Amino acid sequence: MSNDDPTKVIGDNLPATPPTQPTIETVLQRINELGETLRAEISEVRIGQETIIEQLSQLNAKIDVLNDEMLNLKAEQKRHGKRIDGLERKAS
Repeated sequence: MSNDDPTKVIGDNLPATPPTQPTIETVLQRINELGETLRAEISEVRIGQETIIEQLSQLNAKIDVLNDEMLNLKAEQKRHGKRIDGLERKAS
């Protein structure tokens, strides 16, 4: 055997390089765990997005009502302004 042999036995009959299979399995297990964690977090984010979309839809409906009310208020204000102007002209 040459000195570059990674499986060369050194003290206590242990190979110079540990086997890679357990390391690969450990890495794959960790990747799978991270994948599951990410899936759970993405699911939570999607639920949050749906809640926000619903709230924005409700807010949009309320803004539409306020816009209609504001337009009616401005129309009444304009009508009253014309009426006051007419009364002031008659008084003078």
